[in-house]
Amino acid sequence: MARVLDISYIPTGDGWLYLATVLDLEPRRLLGYSMATHMCTSLIRDALDDVAGDVTAGMVFHPDRGSQYISLEFAQVISDRQMVQFAGRIR
Repeated sequence: MARVLDISYIPTGDGWLYLATVLDLEPRRLLGYSMATHMCTSLIRDALDDVAGDVTAGMVFHPDRGSQYISLEFAQVISDRQMVQFAGRIR
């Protein structure tokens, strides 16, 4: 099962709102999400926390190379949840 983490930028009258989503690629469904006015690693962690049940163990995630995904804090989040992070090669 491959999952993707992504952050979308949403312009509002008060500034930017950031939406982090956890998507399952096979049935193309939303598993969890989080919104905030910042793009810190906690935004992604909160989206993972929103994923129902204990379904994160063994998940393979394909994030982009944003600073949130390559931080030591995110590496700990991945490790704590027994997930595997896979980022493709740079072309």
